[in-house]
Amino acid sequence: LAKNGVAHIIDAVLVPPGFSVPAPTLAPTSEPATVVELAEEAPELSTLVTLVKEAGLAGALSNPEATLTVFAPTNAAFAAVPKDILDYLLTNTTALIQVLAYHVLPEEILSKELPKKPTAVTTIEGQNVVVVANSTGAFVNEAKVVKADNLAKNGVAHFIDAVLVPKGLL
Repeated sequence: LAKNGVAHIIDAVLVPPGFSVPAPTLAPTSEPATVVELAEEAPELSTLVTLVKEAGLAGALSNPEATLTVFAPTNAAFAAVPKDILDYLLTNTTALIQVLAYHVLPEEILSKELPKKPTAVTTIEGQNVVVVANSTGAFVNEAKVVKADNLAKNGVAHFIDAVLVPKGLL
C-alpha cells in the first residue's frame, strides 16, 4: 500500500483491444554509393561515366579511402563542347585524364562550405579552379552548380553545367 494508491503485481502484459504492433522500420542496408556509382545511377551523367571508364579512372574515383569533391559535368555540358575537342579527348587519353582530373578536388567540400568570395583550390590535376557561392548560385570557374551535395561514401559530387578545361591544354 502506498500513500497515493495501490500497485498490483500481475504475471502478464495488458494490451488494449485492437492494439497491433507496428512493423519494424529497418535501417538502410547499403552505404551511399562511391562517386562513380553515384554518377552511374544519374542518367544526366552518362557521358561523364563513359569518359571516366574510357580514361581508366573509375577505380581511382571509387577508392573508399579517398575523400573527394567531383564537379560532374552533365550530358548537356558535354553536348556543348565542340565535336573536334571531344574527338581529340577521346583519341588522347592523357588529355582526357587531365580534363577529368581537373574536375576533382582531393577533399570533400559541401555547397554550404563554399566561400562567399572567389577562392582558388587545387585539383588533383594540379591546377587551381576558382570556387564561389553567392546570391546567384555556386560556381566553379565559369560553370554553375546545377545540383549540389550528391553525397557518396567517398565524397560528394556537384553537377555542373559546363566542362572545365585546364589552362594550356587546348
